[in-house]
Amino acid sequence: MANLLTAVQEGIMKQYNAQTEKFADGLHFVQAPQGTTGEWAVFTYDGNTGDEIMGGADDVIETAEIRFNLFTDIEDGGYTIGEMIDKLTNRFDWRELFVRGYDYIKMQRMAISPILYIDSIWQTAVLYELSICKE
Repeated sequence: MANLLTAVQEGIMKQYNAQTEKFADGLHFVQAPQGTTGEWAVFTYDGNTGDEIMGGADDVIETAEIRFNLFTDIEDGGYTIGEMIDKLTNRFDWRELFVRGYDYIKMQRMAISPILYIDSIWQTAVLYELSICKE
């Protein structure tokens, strides 16, 4: 599992870093540095399931849930958080994601949570389902 987690994390960061429109204060895995301000995102690996398919023991379709939590403290009535959703979905919706050691099947957006304004921070979450299979 650790190898899969590491490979997915690397694949997401590579895909994010390949884009020109990034979040001003970055994309972070699990937790942003303390004191982060502006616009930033944190992604987490919320687990995976494996579906065995015909063949050997390695013939499994791994379906991982990836959650992107988006944050901004920019006071603009929520405009920036909307732009952040667009940046993220333009980069990841149905895009091929290279995950070392795995063949890509799909990267599908499953949900966008309501935009909330809590403690002077606009925030939302975007949930994806990544399906991959060992090479």
